[in-house]
This record gives sequence, structure tokens and C-alpha cells, in this order.
Amino acid sequence: MNEDAKRLLLKLKEMKSCALISRIDRSSEGENKVLGLLYETKENLSAGEISSLLHLTTARVAVILSSLEEKAMIRKLPDANDRRRTMVEITEKGRQHVEKMYHELSDCMDYLVEHIGSERMNAFVDTLKEICTLAEETIDRK
Repeated sequence: MNEDAKRLLLKLKEMKSCALISRIDRSSEGENKVLGLLYETKENLSAGEISSLLHLTTARVAVILSSLEEKAMIRKLPDANDRRRTMVEITEKGRQHVEKMYHELSDCMDYLVEHIGSERMNAFVDTLKEICTLAEETIDRK
């Protein structure tokens, strides 16, 4: 690995502790991912639909739903059309959690755009997308 690549790798490792990256990661994992889906779709979904839409195993979804139910962020209800099926509904507590998470991310993004500028932020995101695409191509080749 050449010296420029080594320096870049060290800088990327330092970014792992970046608050923004941590928040974005948390918002797209497990429980938050399921709550976000239920919040955005504005309708009750079955565990199978959640699994399919989020590309998670049914076992993983079952664990997540049990945890969210214990925290009173979702409610499981029998399907009105098919009693064998259970539907998942986000509760007010779950909605508030998602809205708080979205609000924190929104505040952070507003702050970044205000201080860095929309043009530079868009250029950064475009460059980051390109880096991710090229990195995936390199990793896929191996």
C-alpha cells in the first residue's frame, strides 16, 4: 500500500467515531430500521412484509419485533382479513422515537449546510458515492 493510501485509511478509521456517521448507522440498523419503515409506510405490515422490504431474515425480524414490543414501540395485532397473520403497528412512543431521531439528523444536516454550503455538501456526497462504487467494484473482484 502506498503512503497516500495509508494516510487515507487512517483518516477513514478516525471518521468511525464521527457523531454524524454513528447516528446515520444507528438509524439504519435493526430496531430503528423497522420503526422507520413502519413510520414511513403509515400502515400496518406483517413480519414477513417487514422482512422482505428490509432484506432481513424472518428470524432477525422476530427478535427485533419482540424487543420493540417489550419497549412499547410497536403493537402486534391480528390481521382483520386473515386471523392466522399478525400485523405490526407502530405506537405513539415508537413514532416519537423516530421523529426524535429524524429531528436530530435534520438539525445536524441543516448545521452542516449552513456552515459548509449546499454546493460543497452536494459535491462531497457525489464524491463519496463515487468512492463507494469504486470500492465495491474492487472488493467484488476479489
